Amino acid sequence: MKEGTTLVPNTPQHSVELRSELRELEKELSAIGTLQGYGLLSTVPSQAIPTGTGYTLIVLDRTDRSIRLKSFPRTQAMRAFMEYTEVEKRYEDKQSHDIVLVSAESLVQLKRAYPNYFLNTTEFVKLIEKAVK
Repeated sequence: MKEGTTLVPNTPQHSVELRSELRELEKELSAIGTLQGYGLLSTVPSQAIPTGTGYTLIVLDRTDRSIRLKSFPRTQAMRAFMEYTEVEKRYEDKQSHDIVLVSAESLVQLKRAYPNYFLNTTEFVKLIEKAVK
């Protein structure tokens, strides 16, 4: 509607109904917190993931909008996977955390392999916030 283009099929036609649906979806998906968290990755300094890293455990906490990174050399793949599994279990009943284990040799390679985690989501978040108010 905002872009003035054809609506996705089954999109509510009235703004009141659309806002209600957006509120429900945002609450269910925690979209704002998730997108803001992904934006945090774009602020990670290059030295946060040392060159030669094989795996990086990324823990995004939507509650306090923080991100933790832990790097493992390629020779410690099993240790990386075990730690990933432990963190997943710790937060399995909570939707406040996103946990991923990614393979990359450096922050540059990580950004190339997983660009969605490094997007600036600020403008999109503003649109969602405005729509659900």
